[in-house]
Amino acid sequence: MLQAGSTVGGGSAVNWSACIRPPDSLLQELAKDQKIAFFGGCGYVSAMNAVWERIGVTESCAEEGFQNQVLRKGCENLGLAVHFTPRNSSEKHYCGSCGYGCKKERKRGLILHGWWMQWIIVQ
Repeated sequence: MLQAGSTVGGGSAVNWSACIRPPDSLLQELAKDQKIAFFGGCGYVSAMNAVWERIGVTESCAEEGFQNQVLRKGCENLGLAVHFTPRNSSEKHYCGSCGYGCKKERKRGLILHGWWMQWIIVQ
């Protein structure tokens, strides 16, 4: 079965909850090769920091989901370094369904936590 859906809030509502910053090499490529200057200056970093602060990105979690436990154990068995991935939910929240939209509305997305569009317009 293939599940698909859409919602206001896009990728911050239906995702793995991972908040991953683009690597510097990608930002440099966008700035230089694609000639999008915004990605080469402090403006992009400042905007990303504001989004992370606004949706309350956390750097750790108290309970990992089953799939993350399996992935972590596999990496450790292979001798690969494993780190927590920042995510857009509280450190103590785990419901098992945040990837499809949190049933408890505790996942911090761009719409539910901060009236995102209204906030960005007035900034």
